[in-house]
Amino acid sequence: MVDRRAVTMQTIADSLGVSRSTVSLALREAPVIAEATRQAVREEADRLGFVPNRSAARLRTHQRRLVGLVVPDFANPLVAATAAGLQRVVGEQERVLLVSSTFEDSVIQRRVLRSLIEEQVGGVIIASVIGTTAAELAGLAKAQIPTVLLNRTVEGSSAPVVERSAADIVDLAFDHLYVEHNARRIAYFGGFIDASPRRDRLEHFASRVAAAGLPSFPAWASPPSTSTGEARDTFMALVAERGMEIDAVICHSDTVAMGVLRALANMGIHIPVVGIDDLDFAADMTPSLTTVRTDARGLGELAGRTLLTLMGSTFEPRLEPALELIVRESCGCAEHS
Repeated sequence: MVDRRAVTMQTIADSLGVSRSTVSLALREAPVIAEATRQAVREEADRLGFVPNRSAARLRTHQRRLVGLVVPDFANPLVAATAAGLQRVVGEQERVLLVSSTFEDSVIQRRVLRSLIEEQVGGVIIASVIGTTAAELAGLAKAQIPTVLLNRTVEGSSAPVVERSAADIVDLAFDHLYVEHNARRIAYFGGFIDASPRRDRLEHFASRVAAAGLPSFPAWASPPSTSTGEARDTFMALVAERGMEIDAVICHSDTVAMGVLRALANMGIHIPVVGIDDLDFAADMTPSLTTVRTDARGLGELAGRTLLTLMGSTFEPRLEPALELIVRESCGCAEHS
């Protein structure tokens, strides 16, 4: 007599010459498995007397309550704020957030995604590594794991994207410098060169400069500066090489803006500086930072609601959190601080 307790999915897989994952998907009626294969697996399971492991099924239900957040660097204050907003939303649904950092390494990202797929998590929100292709995200779709892209787009991917409007961000900063400060030699500085947020912002910035008939300073946008120290050193090197040819600067992030302000202080130079994000430290800097508030926590909440909707939860419609220019001292508007 066959011991039914000894018959596992691997037993069925070995008998049919297929993978265990194929058997698992077939028994769960997953549409990614052909009907003929599903039928063959069911018949072999019946023949062998396979009995589903209910405790394993309960474990899978638990796993589906897990939500993965994959980010380039969880030490980044912007990422931390976004994760806090996401945690608030998934926590209200009694789900658990798993956060993984890829450190902008595609190999690490592949390992993380493979692990999340193997764990059969309920959904994934990913700020992908620069250069990620749709094919690299295909495993999530094949495993039927709902996925939302955060901040960074992936060409060819059908997953919804939650991001802030690059054009609106640039317009707020550019208009303030151009109109309120009469700046005419404005540069955009910092960010990862190939990241979609920087690419989209820089493209719109170039269009605004051209439309206003202003001179262009592409050299200031070329060096990849992301950290405070890197931004400080790069900015000072540019001034040493090219002189102070600009009269205002839009920084890709508050972290970059902090580096630029330190560079200007070291050189005894004063020009208007505008950051992007309005992180917690922006108001406490000296000078306090004028910046475009992107509401990272609100964006995290929106990403969470978008993912949970894909997972079957229902929410009342909610508008994207509004952008706002927070005027402080770094642009010269001390009276507004």
